[in-house]
Amino acid sequence: MSSCSDELLEDDGHLDLKEELLFTLDTIQSPGSFLAGEASLGLALPGLDIPGVGNIRLPISADNAKAIIQCCDRSPYGKGSETLVDESVRKTWQLDPGQFSLQNPQWQQQMGILVNDAVTGLGLTAQPAEVKAELYKLLIYEEGAFFLPHQDSEKADGMFATLVVCLPSKHEGGDLIASHRGTKIAWRSAPSSGFSFSWAAWYADVIHEVKPVISGYRVALVYNLIHRPSLGARMPIVQTDKLALLLGFWASRIDEEIHPGHPAWDRSVDDYCLPAVVYALEHQYTCAELSFDRLKGVDQARFAQLQNACQRLKFDIYLANIEKTESGAAEEPYDSRHRKPYHEIDVTETKLEFLKVVDALGTVVAEHLPFHEGLLIQDGFFVNRDPNDEEYQGFTGNAGAQATHFYRATGAIIVPKAFRFSFILHRLKNSADNGEKLLDECRSLVSERLDEGLTERDLAQACNLTLQKEWLPSGMIDKAMQIAIDVDDVALFCQAVESFHGNISPSHITNIAKVMAKHGLEAIREAVEHVFQVQRRSPMVSNLISERYSWLASLVREYCAICEEQGQEISPDVLNWDITTVSKLLSIHYRDTGRDGYRFAVLLTTLPREKLFARIHPFLETKIEDSAFLASFFVSAYDFSHTDYIDESVVDAIIKVLFPQFALAFHIEREHTFYPITSYGAYSRKHTLTFSVKPDTVVKVLRIGDIKGTNTTALFDTLTEFALELRGNDMDRVFSDFLLPVAKGVCDNVITSRSPSTTNQRRFFKHVLNKYMVDYVQSPPLVPPDYKVKTRIDCRCHICSKLKLGNFIEDPAKKATDVFMANLDKKHFDRYLDNAYFTKTLIGPPRGNMLRIGKTDALMAVSQFYAWNKRAVEAKAQLEQLKLYSSLKELLGNSYYSLMNHPNLTLPDGHPAGIPVEAVGGYPVLGSVVPSKRRQSGDLHLT
Repeated sequence: MSSCSDELLEDDGHLDLKEELLFTLDTIQSPGSFLAGEASLGLALPGLDIPGVGNIRLPISADNAKAIIQCCDRSPYGKGSETLVDESVRKTWQLDPGQFSLQNPQWQQQMGILVNDAVTGLGLTAQPAEVKAELYKLLIYEEGAFFLPHQDSEKADGMFATLVVCLPSKHEGGDLIASHRGTKIAWRSAPSSGFSFSWAAWYADVIHEVKPVISGYRVALVYNLIHRPSLGARMPIVQTDKLALLLGFWASRIDEEIHPGHPAWDRSVDDYCLPAVVYALEHQYTCAELSFDRLKGVDQARFAQLQNACQRLKFDIYLANIEKTESGAAEEPYDSRHRKPYHEIDVTETKLEFLKVVDALGTVVAEHLPFHEGLLIQDGFFVNRDPNDEEYQGFTGNAGAQATHFYRATGAIIVPKAFRFSFILHRLKNSADNGEKLLDECRSLVSERLDEGLTERDLAQACNLTLQKEWLPSGMIDKAMQIAIDVDDVALFCQAVESFHGNISPSHITNIAKVMAKHGLEAIREAVEHVFQVQRRSPMVSNLISERYSWLASLVREYCAICEEQGQEISPDVLNWDITTVSKLLSIHYRDTGRDGYRFAVLLTTLPREKLFARIHPFLETKIEDSAFLASFFVSAYDFSHTDYIDESVVDAIIKVLFPQFALAFHIEREHTFYPITSYGAYSRKHTLTFSVKPDTVVKVLRIGDIKGTNTTALFDTLTEFALELRGNDMDRVFSDFLLPVAKGVCDNVITSRSPSTTNQRRFFKHVLNKYMVDYVQSPPLVPPDYKVKTRIDCRCHICSKLKLGNFIEDPAKKATDVFMANLDKKHFDRYLDNAYFTKTLIGPPRGNMLRIGKTDALMAVSQFYAWNKRAVEAKAQLEQLKLYSSLKELLGNSYYSLMNHPNLTLPDGHPAGIPVEAVGGYPVLGSVVPSKRRQSGDLHLT
């Protein structure tokens, strides 16, 4: 320990650093006070003139005072951000400067003298030219007027105090009471008010009040005192040596430690080796006035000597506004006549922070920075003090009343150079502002070392604290990443990579590639994969996939270039990881739908062409079973390749490699379950087949296969087997919506290709059309000879008409229907519905009037006949369309005529439905029936 430090030790070798600093600073005094004034002052008349009243003679008479009041407004007061008029708080009249004038030129010269006297009385060291008085108001306090305790707001830049000049006007009462830090000073204007001027000045943060005027009128001119210093104050340095000695002793304590570490500023502190101390100043300063050169009175003197001592020892010194908050349950308010200004609370939560911290240049270095109360030189500084402000919330439901007390002060922060880095870390941890600048400071301190034992580990810790924040600007992440590379800290580098959001720049890609080449993929794999993640439901997910694919391609390209430049072998793990990552990325969004196949083809138009096939091929192999996806992709990619959006060679390679596998795995249908509501309101489960691939897409895929010379036999075999295995009610929709459109497309492909049809094409056609005629159209069922007459319903009542309009008779799927007979009875239906064809059963409770009408076997045969007729008519229309293709005869060969004139399309000779029956009563008994035709000779030949 140095000899200069030994001089400070007590006999027992102990020294309380905070106590000694406080004692030394308290010995530095200022000749002024927080309030200054003078009474019984003789001054030249100001020449007060008020429009509408005229020139006011002094002393001011009661009549003149009343006349002035007629021109005045009630004075408001400030409460937070509000300006209120409340006579229970402030009862005063006022005129703004624009509402009166001071016409005597000598008055302003006299004000200069008063300002100098006020500055001296307040103990402020300032050049005369740096302080001026700005006229603010003219106030009149009549009998009973007052102003409750308050602080003046700083109404202009540089305002530090208020100056009041009371004009000669006889009054009693109206005393000014100022209090600051437990001391009260009373200033009375009344004793000399009859014939003399008087003035008072006080600092803006001083709490003061004006007692009620007992009689007469108290008239005062109010000025704002403005201080805009040009140079720092020159203060005596009597105690600077003592302060420097104490700071040196403090530094020696730190030197005894192996390493000061990075102590917590907002948790417990080590009193023996404090990371900083905070000295609370006498006055409070607003954030706008927080500056080294705008300190007041004794603060100015003490801070100047403290700053000089810090400069000698290379300590850092800052100014800070301090706020302590205490929150908890509030007691019920007192009776309004005895209520204290603030509620009593049971403190459950306390917070202490620097609201704003500035350095010697006035630069804000931190905001809302927490710190431990043990750093304050003045122990118990906030004990037994009234709060500066309060927030109160009354009882709400079951919750009790809550209140928060705010205690405010301004202090000087002193930081030893050994803890300079620690202070930066604390600011980094608690504020995102100036983060880049703070990181630069850290980097500079570590690079310069400054005999503080700082290491690259400390710099990494600074970056680590920075990267723990939820949202960081990219500039800070860039700096942290570069620092991680400089200090070769892979863990920190990974943390920086995981902090990325939004776009990644080329420099980021280069940095990742460098670390990958130096430390290997596994060292940074988890962090880098975080960059390429895309949420399935992200907006614009296709754009994100394209973006990240491009990043990945650039990263691998950069990595390979670095390896080649350094003569290093390219790791197969990186190349395999590249392919795997691409597949994972693409699998996020693309499923087995035709729309996804198209969107994937669109995505390829946005991707870099370099090694495109090698990167996407593994993903496409996973989609072999996804027929809808691949079919749509083949078609779309083929189209894009002819517009230069995709390299044609890439598409050719994809088709060449994947088409044979796709053809073997190709499937058409998938079962779909739906739940229709029955007539009884209940849900039922039904299954139907849906097509995974659209017929036009199948046709285009077949066309592409022919163009590229790829074998399409497996596709045709699948189509043919699909047709042969059709059963049940799905045939109607499958033929009309899928198989026949595909057949027409194949006809067109044969024509377009100008090549002979293939065996698999001909086989497909013959089996599909034969299946269509035999299993779908079927032969016409027999019906009773009299069905036309017996199934005719002549009644025109609502229910019978409903039976006709609802196609009950024609639909073989409808075996019965329930009707409400209303005013009808069963005999009515027995009359019009023939018992040989219709059954009629009363259902439900007695007299329920519900009738179930069913079909006999004879009527079921009629219904089936109607259904056959509809299928036959439809089939003939389909065949007529097929006949328009010139390639059809070649595709069907010697089966052409047999299929085009299949016996199932016409009624056989002698069929009961072919016997003409005349209409009865003008109503037809049957719709169109395919007429009977002579059958063509010859059998069907199928291959």
